[in-house]
Amino acid sequence: MSEQSTINKTENILIVDDTPENLDILSEMLRLRGYTVRPVTSGKQALDTAMISPPDLILLDINMPDMNGYEVCELLKLNGSLSAIPVIFISALNETLDKVKAFSVGGVDYITKPFQYEEVLARVETHLHIRNLQRELEKHNLNLEEMVKEKIKELYESQMATIQALAEISESRDDDTGKHLDRVQIYCRMLAFELSKNDNYKNVINESYIDNIYFASPLHDIGKVAIPDYILLKPGKLTPDEFEIMKTHTTLGANTLENVRKKYPANAFITFR
Repeated sequence: MSEQSTINKTENILIVDDTPENLDILSEMLRLRGYTVRPVTSGKQALDTAMISPPDLILLDINMPDMNGYEVCELLKLNGSLSAIPVIFISALNETLDKVKAFSVGGVDYITKPFQYEEVLARVETHLHIRNLQRELEKHNLNLEEMVKEKIKELYESQMATIQALAEISESRDDDTGKHLDRVQIYCRMLAFELSKNDNYKNVINESYIDNIYFASPLHDIGKVAIPDYILLKPGKLTPDEFEIMKTHTTLGANTLENVRKKYPANAFITFR
């Protein structure tokens, strides 16, 4: 093996082989390339070491006493914190069935002994590169998810502010209502919560449904905006004709919200399902 100049790298590699000579050769060639190498001689040691500090890649022998490479790989893949670590099998077994089994238990590659330095290095670098790309993608997806959550929160708060503003505009035209909107919200939440305990509604009314009822309830009097001031603010008793006009605030409000529902059928505050 020709001497290689050391290149600074951050990845660490766990090598598992019960043959000391193989460990020495693999460890030396990878250290010369700047990798941090952790050699162990058994499957149990490999699992214990990986749990303490997960490696970036594992080179795993198959024929080992007590626990073979297939079993080690299967246990690694069952562990959520270790399952993403790429495992390259490196074994003297060269039958097709051996290789197929290696891939079936979660291996990403298979190197046959006796191995060539260039082949081992090339495959190690390839799978470390793929793993780094996967990490970058995972990081990007997490950032994107946070951005989406933040945007949804902004839209939600904007929607709440709009609903509240519309409701307060309606209420502001009738000074006698006092804390009417607050009381209606509380009553709606209480009623919806109690109904959720009923067998007829428990599959329909969930926590999200109750929240939607609570936040949408201030819109119930939105139709008052269309009632003339001389009727809405009249200090005395309404005439029969005036009372009929006053009652139309319910249908005016319902028609307004229905038009909104038709335009935005997926809006949970307008369409309850």
